[in-house]
Amino acid sequence: MKKTRHFLPMLFLLLGCAVGTVSVVLALLSLNRVPLLWRVPEEAALCTQNLMEAICEGDYASASAQLVGAPDLGLDKASQSAVEQLLWEAYQGSCAFQESGGLYVTETGLAQDVQFESLDLAAVLADTKLLWPQLLTSYVEAANSDPNSDIYIYIYDENGEFTDEIIQQTLLEAARQALTQEHAAVRTALTLQLVYKNGHWQVKPTDALLNIIGGITA
Repeated sequence: MKKTRHFLPMLFLLLGCAVGTVSVVLALLSLNRVPLLWRVPEEAALCTQNLMEAICEGDYASASAQLVGAPDLGLDKASQSAVEQLLWEAYQGSCAFQESGGLYVTETGLAQDVQFESLDLAAVLADTKLLWPQLLTSYVEAANSDPNSDIYIYIYDENGEFTDEIIQQTLLEAARQALTQEHAAVRTALTLQLVYKNGHWQVKPTDALLNIIGGITA
């Protein structure tokens, strides 16, 4: 009995040391690891998914509802020119996203890494800018060859300036030709930052996130 009284305290001491050592080791190992969730909040996962799907579909009203503060993301499509509408539709048709891993814990809430892919609209606009003067020049040469032709009146107004109609037409043709050229897709790595606010999960509207909206990529 006497030996048992000495053995039990020693056993508890050893167990305590062992538990303490394991805790320290686990803490050290977790320093460079992303904290994982035992149970993923369904609403948080749906929030990021709904946000990215809405952005890819150009449904900015739905996208705004997933963001903190519900910022106005809509574009006035009614005021868009034919060129702007063409480029906008091409950009929207190219958008796609893929989640990189699952949700993880951050200091402010949760986060989700996403890979976003889209048309390189900046490259398309650069090509449009190069093609447009060439197309306009071809019309001008045709008009100047016969000042009495209908095309001359179509290109120039009564002041000898280019008509808005010919400018818009040649811009549209240039944009169409630019879109037929090969352009590497733009891939953007995003980290969607979620916070629990007013009883539900929402995504913070960071600059990186807002930059992919409307084709403005970093």
